[in-house]
Amino acid sequence: MAGIATSIFKLVDRIARIEPGASSATRARARALVIWTVLAVPLGAVLILYAQGFDLASPGALSVLFGASGMFLAIYRLRTTQNLEEASSIFVVSAVIGLGGSAWIDRQQTLIPLIFLAATPVYFGLIVRWQKCLIYTSCLLGFYFTLALWYSLDTGVEAAFILNVIACGLAALGVGLSTTAYAYTTERATRKVQQQAKEIAAIAYADPLTGIANRRAFKDAIESDSGLDQVSALAVIDLDGFKAINDTYGHEVGDEVLLQIADRLSSVLLGRSKVYRLGGDEFVFVADQNFLDCEDLGAELCKACSGPILTKAGALPVGISVGVAAPRFDAPCLNQMFREADTALYESKRKPGTGWTAYCEGLGALADRNNRLTELLKRALDANDLYVDFQPQYDIHSRQIIGFEALARWTIDEFGRVSPGEFVPLAERANLIAQLDQSVFRKAISLAETWLLKSQKIAVNVSGRTLLSDGFVAFVREIVQGSTLASDQIQIEITETEIIENEGSAVEICHQLKDLGVSITLDDFGTGFSSLSYLSTLPVNALKIDRTFVQHCGSDSNLKILKSIVGLARSLGLNLVVEGVEQESQLDIVRGLGCRHVQGFYFSRPLSAAQCLDLNFEAASLERAS
Repeated sequence: MAGIATSIFKLVDRIARIEPGASSATRARARALVIWTVLAVPLGAVLILYAQGFDLASPGALSVLFGASGMFLAIYRLRTTQNLEEASSIFVVSAVIGLGGSAWIDRQQTLIPLIFLAATPVYFGLIVRWQKCLIYTSCLLGFYFTLALWYSLDTGVEAAFILNVIACGLAALGVGLSTTAYAYTTERATRKVQQQAKEIAAIAYADPLTGIANRRAFKDAIESDSGLDQVSALAVIDLDGFKAINDTYGHEVGDEVLLQIADRLSSVLLGRSKVYRLGGDEFVFVADQNFLDCEDLGAELCKACSGPILTKAGALPVGISVGVAAPRFDAPCLNQMFREADTALYESKRKPGTGWTAYCEGLGALADRNNRLTELLKRALDANDLYVDFQPQYDIHSRQIIGFEALARWTIDEFGRVSPGEFVPLAERANLIAQLDQSVFRKAISLAETWLLKSQKIAVNVSGRTLLSDGFVAFVREIVQGSTLASDQIQIEITETEIIENEGSAVEICHQLKDLGVSITLDDFGTGFSSLSYLSTLPVNALKIDRTFVQHCGSDSNLKILKSIVGLARSLGLNLVVEGVEQESQLDIVRGLGCRHVQGFYFSRPLSAAQCLDLNFEAASLERAS
């Protein structure tokens, strides 16, 4: 019996959809309602029919009982499957059979009230679960009809028949109201869900800062490849110097710049054209047939984004680089256009001031070469196959070597010797630059230990990304502590532009490196745009004048710049190295300016480690002989 009772309660709980964590009072009320409406009413009908001596096996009684059971089944199916259509079908069929049985009973003049009809609104109220008022009304109808039953037993056929008709009408009205209310509330809920779905989609496919379409929307457009017959060109846009703006003025000003660039790009939109922000300062513009070709689109985008950006930090000159690609006639594909436009963008970034570059087959061959070189470079770094050459630095007064600069070199069978001007940018683009710098750093120090004189220094170039990478200071500490070289013999060269773009973080890291005893040299000095603003805080030991000033030192403007840099270095107490000295006339000018330390082909080309060993051995022998 206990097992049967437990099963009954589980069934009741399932019908009532009682939550597992519901309180005892809530559970009791829900069970009572279900038992009254679902079990008590049909059972009451059976008991009354039996008490009146009516044959329970007669067609009328069986129809009434079948109708009540069908209503119970309808509730059960809806609760368990949430299939309103199926539950409603069962309910309607059950009601029709029940009505037929009631008519049979009335024809027999037993006048057994149609109790299950009084409970109909209660059943349907439980099914639709819409508003409690209809459920309460249905319960009252059931109570009223139960009273009508006992009244009929005392007053006779006529009164009972009238009450029976009235109760049936009220029950039918309750069913109609319940059905109408459910349809209305379901429609409202559906519209609300659809509206919420639209809002969620709008948020998911919109860039939160600019409001234009985002990377996810562009990815979906690539996957669908819809409307390609209307696309005339695709452009990838990248801002020039945006990172420097963020680092110098803060992200709030950077956001202002992005908002205005997005507005300017949107102003170019015509017809079905669309602009996307992929993230950071990268945008994509998909142009429709209103733009004639790549040249038309590239020119329009550069024109729209020309002119300074007005921010709270003032008017900022912000340029853009654009790569443009047209659809292929044989097999148009948005993803293919994006890859080709990105290749063209890389060419624009490689040549500052270009503005926009249209993709052509030559760039495709270059992209294939770059992809192949990137793949081989990763393998070479993993296998430690890069080697290092060293270019001597001289004191022009004593003609003695004061140090060497380590230079990365790479030779492979497939392409021969690859220039650092080619593979270093590829390493930066493929996020291999930190691995490259550390490999060259470790190898240069290891080789220099065998031949570097105590009076000489070894300089190693480090990119800004490597300098700011996690663990770089710990890496240098490990090298210094494990090397036989004195820490002050190790120099780290960092380009001025990279320092400017990350001034705050770079200054802090340079101080940590200085605490290890290594020297800091500012390479390519004079190519930045705010040099004097950070030299007072940056712990540098030396400045290295960029070779472009030496190559054109015959012009008055470059000569004035050289004089200014020399004077600046002296006033700050910094050593000065002039690189790129290739001719005697250049050496005479540098000497006339009072510069002492130089580097260039006039004195020596880069040498292998073995050649450096011989060179230093000869220098040491001459020094001992003198």
